Amino acid sequence: TDENGNYYFGGLDAAATYTVVVDPATLPMAGPREIVDLAHGDTLALEASLVRKMVAGETFVMYAFNEQIPGPLIRVKRGAEVHVRFTNRIDMETTVHWHGLRLDNRFDGVPGLTQDAVQPGETFDYTIRFPDDGIYWYHPHVAHQLDRGLVGPFIIEPKNNRGRYDREYVLLLEDWATIDGG
Repeated sequence: TDENGNYYFGGLDAAATYTVVVDPATLPMAGPREIVDLAHGDTLALEASLVRKMVAGETFVMYAFNEQIPGPLIRVKRGAEVHVRFTNRIDMETTVHWHGLRLDNRFDGVPGLTQDAVQPGETFDYTIRFPDDGIYWYHPHVAHQLDRGLVGPFIIEPKNNRGRYDREYVLLLEDWATIDGG
């Protein structure tokens, strides 16, 4: 931060050629996660961006998917195929890794291994098939982005029923890294 309270962001390696100066007051407050039900063939717009988040009475600049921390809870039926149009609005390259999901390698979200990183301001279209029931999560495979809020859950339900229960809770535990080490 500088004397005006602005945050400076940029790449973590010597090759980074961009720096972003952010006045926290201009950023939206992170909202709670929403539930997004997707059917076979649907498209989800997913965006990584900077937000403010109140933690223990202090406001931090963090990353979020669709301005939510955690990101949207994505719910799909087993066997569905959906498209995710991912837009990178943060200050560094990123991806979306669909943790634990069996999918086409080119959509696995590991930069330099399964796909090129999505640069700031660019988009990437993922085609995701959901072959297994279960609860999974999505996150980037770049630097500290997961620790700064870029994470979200998804549920793959059986094709024919959702089971027998009265309530459903998805609990996502995360420790957050902050700029000042707090």
